[in-house]
Amino acid sequence: MRLKKLCKNKLAFTLVELVVVIAILGILAAVASVSTIAILNNARKTTTETAASAVKTILDNKAADGSLSSKTKASDLKSWISEGVKDVTVEASGTVSGDKPTAADGKQAHIKVGAADTTTIGSTGMKIYVYSQYYYLTMTVDASGNITIGDTNKY
Repeated sequence: MRLKKLCKNKLAFTLVELVVVIAILGILAAVASVSTIAILNNARKTTTETAASAVKTILDNKAADGSLSSKTKASDLKSWISEGVKDVTVEASGTVSGDKPTAADGKQAHIKVGAADTTTIGSTGMKIYVYSQYYYLTMTVDASGNITIGDTNKY
């Protein structure tokens, strides 16, 4: 009888053992969630930077073939970007003032050329805003075809 009782107690976990296991699982879950958030933020930032890089490549090519000059209109920039960059929306002119695209539109990034369609680059240059759901950046195109990409910022 005593042997049965002894064996029976050996098959169960003690309360302390269960608490230790639950604590370890909790710590692992916390570490995993922090890592996952960092990975997601990095991916979101990269999405915006990749769209800006694609725009820069298109404009560099247009500068190289002589299409990009001080007489280039904002509508030309929009057209080139629309044709050359997939998974983006080229929107009406203006600045990014708290506009955040939603994931529901199915596009990875949005781009705005910061001038009216008939405005030319001229001597002062033109701004292009690239933004996604979480990050945005500003690019500047000058009359010589130089393209500057600003820092990526979080909303």
